[in-house]
Amino acid sequence: MSEPDALLPEIERICRAAGDLAIAEREQLRTELKPDGSIVTNADRVVEDYVRSQLSKLCPNDAVWGEESEFEPAKDGRLWVLDPVDGTSNFTFGQPLWGVSLALIVDNKLSLGCIHLPDFDKCYLGAAGQGATVNGTPMEPIPPGDILRHELVGYGDCSLPFRHKLPGKVRHIGSFVVEAAQFVDRELRAVITNGVRLYDAAAGVLLARELGAEIKELDGKDWDESEWMKPERCRSFGFFPPNSNFPFGPF
Repeated sequence: MSEPDALLPEIERICRAAGDLAIAEREQLRTELKPDGSIVTNADRVVEDYVRSQLSKLCPNDAVWGEESEFEPAKDGRLWVLDPVDGTSNFTFGQPLWGVSLALIVDNKLSLGCIHLPDFDKCYLGAAGQGATVNGTPMEPIPPGDILRHELVGYGDCSLPFRHKLPGKVRHIGSFVVEAAQFVDRELRAVITNGVRLYDAAAGVLLARELGAEIKELDGKDWDESEWMKPERCRSFGFFPPNSNFPFGPF
């Protein structure tokens, strides 16, 4: 079996092709509502089926857990987590703020990840211990220091009760992978989210870690992917600059 980082070119190819497929499916878009009231489209399902088929050829013995399928536990310590269209509502209503997210977890640790934002033609790749790139260009580390009042903070759920305590100016994008990409692009100074699952978060977490970010729950505890290899939603957590003014106080 290849070392995980050797898979990065194939992962980029798969995610870029998945984005093209989603765009093609948008021309004949069909939508349904899930039991929780969220939207699912033909693109979500077609993209997930495509990525699964590609991973079955690339790593036939690995488990795959995607948003549009049942939870699947790791097999021989390996689990791919996939969100085929993160930001489905944005996608459905013609906004560009959506993306494809794919990550590999090996022995309970994030090993590699990819976020592809098709409408922006941006593909982010990272491997544990080897940094991160966007469209093949190495990315710069996240600058350390406090989150200032004028800086932008991605804010994943406007019902969170502590919003008035946040530093910075709040922005709500409607797609966690887009917010994660904006964070590693240094367009957002921090990202705080509530209620995502591992397949939403994994690729973004790996990329942010590779650029030196601190991934923390809101009580200051380090976020640990091994806790969330299950269907439950993650506790609230965020991406923060190194040595910032987080935590912001009791909530």
